[in-house]
Amino acid sequence: MSVTGLLSHLDISVGYPARSIAFYDALLTALGFRRTDGFTSEFAGVNPTRARWRLETIGGVAFGIEVRPSRPEDRDLRYDRFKPGPHHIAFHAETVEKVDRVHAAMLASGAEVLDAPARIRSRILCGILRRSGWREA
Repeated sequence: MSVTGLLSHLDISVGYPARSIAFYDALLTALGFRRTDGFTSEFAGVNPTRARWRLETIGGVAFGIEVRPSRPEDRDLRYDRFKPGPHHIAFHAETVEKVDRVHAAMLASGAEVLDAPARIRSRILCGILRRSGWREA
């Protein structure tokens, strides 16, 4: 299977790793990602500052997401969707039931779901998520 052009991984810099790792663990686990071991001490212990997840797809192609700390001087910067950088990341979900499970998992994690799941042009969307006033996904 050709993988040219498919994304391999995504790194997300966060101001507060403990809070963000818990958020992304709830979201990505609900989507079917598996948390994997890291290669440095930053991934270990009770309060790691980095975490990574991996999703293997048909044909063995994998996609990974890593959460890592931002520079200390930038940790309190607020999200601004009109500044340069990615601002919309969408995940596939194979069924309506999967979207409902992800939605329920995010509510259980304490995330603020700004829009409930909705059907738009045959796609089911789970709204933008935010936790503790920080746009996280």
